[in-house]
Amino acid sequence: MTFRTNVWMEAELALAAYASLAGGVATNSQIDALQEAGMSRAQAEEFARRYPTVVC
Repeated sequence: MTFRTNVWMEAELALAAYASLAGGVATNSQIDALQEAGMSRAQAEEFARRYPTVVC
């Protein structure tokens, strides 16, 4: 993984920290929360795919 990719992934995690995510909530609701925090729909879906433990 390149430095640039690593920084990008850490920035996504930091942005996701602003989302109101809760356990036991449907993934679509979690994606909506990520969008409200500032992610695009595609970015939120990719984040959910990459970090299923966070968005579950």
